[in-house]
Amino acid sequence: MKKEISDIVEKQENENRLLKVHLVDLLERVDRLRFTNPFMPFDITLKKEAQYLGKNYWDIKFWHHTNATVIAIKRGSDLLISPGPYALLEEQDIIYFIGNKNAYGLVHSFLYSDKI
Repeated sequence: MKKEISDIVEKQENENRLLKVHLVDLLERVDRLRFTNPFMPFDITLKKEAQYLGKNYWDIKFWHHTNATVIAIKRGSDLLISPGPYALLEEQDIIYFIGNKNAYGLVHSFLYSDKI
């Protein structure tokens, strides 16, 4: 039984190493793609747990807290391009935004108080 457990642990370690290699490759490819198109937007869906529902982007100082610029909002079947600072945050909105590589994390933390 000791040998079987040792073999299983070794196999799992090998699979973890392979997974790490693939993850690093994937992240490098994503970084290269983002570098070739810096305006590729991030997106996040506003769930009922999101803070600031019913408020507008200006009042919550969205850009000031996240350094991200909202370029569109998908609300139901409508796509609001360049919605402006007075658009309201509504549940189930999909927000499309651009920013630096940390933008998604900053927006998520701002909207959900780091609840991942």
